[in-house]
Amino acid sequence: MRYCLALCALLFGSLGIAFSQSEQPGSALAGIWASNLSKSQLPANYQYRSLTLQFAFVLDTVTVGSTFVQASGQQASATELFHLDGKSHPGTLNPGVIVSAKWASPRKLETHATKDRKDAGTVTYEVSSDGKTLTSRYSTSPTQVVVFDRK
Repeated sequence: MRYCLALCALLFGSLGIAFSQSEQPGSALAGIWASNLSKSQLPANYQYRSLTLQFAFVLDTVTVGSTFVQASGQQASATELFHLDGKSHPGTLNPGVIVSAKWASPRKLETHATKDRKDAGTVTYEVSSDGKTLTSRYSTSPTQVVVFDRK
């Protein structure tokens, strides 16, 4: 009996470690994130006072909602839907924009866009190992790194 209990404890303990170490893509990214511009690296012409992102996952898609306040004080919002298969799909925000998305790692989402068959850039969203910070990088503006805090 003791042998069985010890074996079960060892087995379930090992499974618990395996489950905690194997993270599902998107689990770290899901939720609401508020920009922390004091931690960000921004170009002089950065156009936003604040930016909030919300990531929601359903099956093989992610919806990225954004609410932002422009330098003029005007508030706006937008939403984009990405299929997480790495294939090109019509974007939902702008006519003629084709988007793709894939997981670069369980904590890093990579999105890419083209317009009129020309590269419009790559945006990556990466969550820190402690899950408290999201960093967004834009290929078309290498000096722009936006840091977000989890809300």
